[in-house]
Amino acid sequence: MNVLAEPAQALAAAPSDPEIGALAAALFTLAPGEHALCFVSIGTLQCRKTARLRPVPADFARTLLPGGGTVAGF
Repeated sequence: MNVLAEPAQALAAAPSDPEIGALAAALFTLAPGEHALCFVSIGTLQCRKTARLRPVPADFARTLLPGGGTVAGF
């Protein structure tokens, strides 16, 4: 198996192939006794999410007053 041409298939075969298992361990800096469990491919992005409005810090921030208490904003 050509590891460079088919990395996903190579890493999927890692548990049964010592050479590929060693490659995966080096690639992910796994300690002895650690194993890569799986890789998940979610798919291809079809459209971009619309941007959410970010809150203005003054909407939730408060300023401490010298005599005690707070006031909204900065």
